Amino acid sequence: MIKKKCLICDKYFEVPNWRKDSAKYCSSQCQHKSLKGELNCECKICKKKFHLKPYQISNKTGNCCSKACLNEYKKELMSGDKNHQYGLKGSLNSSFIGNEIVKTNNSITDIYVYVPDHPYANRNGRVVKHRLIVEENYKLFNTSYFENINNKIVLKKNSQVHHIDFDHNNNSINNLIPVTRSEHGKIHTKYNEIVRDNKTGRIAGVIKQGELLEKPEAVNQQPSLNSNILEGSTTNVRVQTGSAEDGNNDTSALQLQCN
Repeated sequence: MIKKKCLICDKYFEVPNWRKDSAKYCSSQCQHKSLKGELNCECKICKKKFHLKPYQISNKTGNCCSKACLNEYKKELMSGDKNHQYGLKGSLNSSFIGNEIVKTNNSITDIYVYVPDHPYANRNGRVVKHRLIVEENYKLFNTSYFENINNKIVLKKNSQVHHIDFDHNNNSINNLIPVTRSEHGKIHTKYNEIVRDNKTGRIAGVIKQGELLEKPEAVNQQPSLNSNILEGSTTNVRVQTGSAEDGNNDTSALQLQCN
């Protein structure tokens, strides 16, 4: 047996005499590495040496050894004022996709409006459109659902908006009312039908308002909201009484805050 030095990791290993000329690597791993060629690059992030073919070497990609290191390199390269779009917002930014966008979540479609100065805008500076419509017409509703932030009347963060005809795409002001989470849940529970399994009695599903109609397209059938579920609550006076003028009686305190 003779000792030889691995050409890749410099480790010494033993081989029989008849392999003294052919043995070059201590293991199959080192032999596999040798097929990749010389270690001609150094990772920008972890400083690990690795091999790239000549046409693959580029300063633009950072010459990183892995996707994880490449992502870290891009973060450094495009962060802060190094980014060519740094400080550009709204239509000035090339990634801006419009003042209004449509998003679907759990089969419910919402329109999001770009309002970056809104106190409750999401991280992209957008607010759901039906909330903005209610805020613009706050004088029609009970003041308890709103608050004054920087001289601007907005819905409280925990206030929700109910569509009276259960058509989520109908954002007419006559179809919208502000409610609390509890009130909203009671309204939808009252007008949903629970379907149970005849054998076990377990809940098999829920048929929502609109699906109960013989003609589902007739979704403009409006259920009465003058039921006991709203008694004692602060729900919109306009809906309870059927008069928009009566709802203005509760707006005096809110109007004073704006003046």
